[in-house]
Amino acid sequence: DAVTNYDVYGSVAQITGQKGGTLTQSQVQNYYETEQAQWKVAAERYNCQFIPTVSPGYNDLSVRPRAANPPLSRSLQGQTPGSLFREALKYAVPLADNSGLEGTRTQPDRLLVVNSLNEWHEDTQIEP
Repeated sequence: DAVTNYDVYGSVAQITGQKGGTLTQSQVQNYYETEQAQWKVAAERYNCQFIPTVSPGYNDLSVRPRAANPPLSRSLQGQTPGSLFREALKYAVPLADNSGLEGTRTQPDRLLVVNSLNEWHEDTQIEP
């Protein structure tokens, strides 16, 4: 058994108060140290693994134009393309440590979900 939060786009909006846009380093840090960390605590309370999620960005305007979802930039404010993904990994990887479940009936693994991996039409590709 495991718990994950697949929807980075929607979850970040709850923490930052904005949907889409260009995030700051502190907003990414806050997201993982609050929202994602709370999911990890809840999972461990029930002897479940927690699998953190990262996203390289999100833009579904080409496939869902009527939804008019503001894109989530692949770059952090003032940084280069790919900086959102790199920063998310920095905080998500430590959350993938499920060693606290050793000795329970759950065999801990270190897993990470990459949200919408390589869905070019949603701008979530991580290929060069």
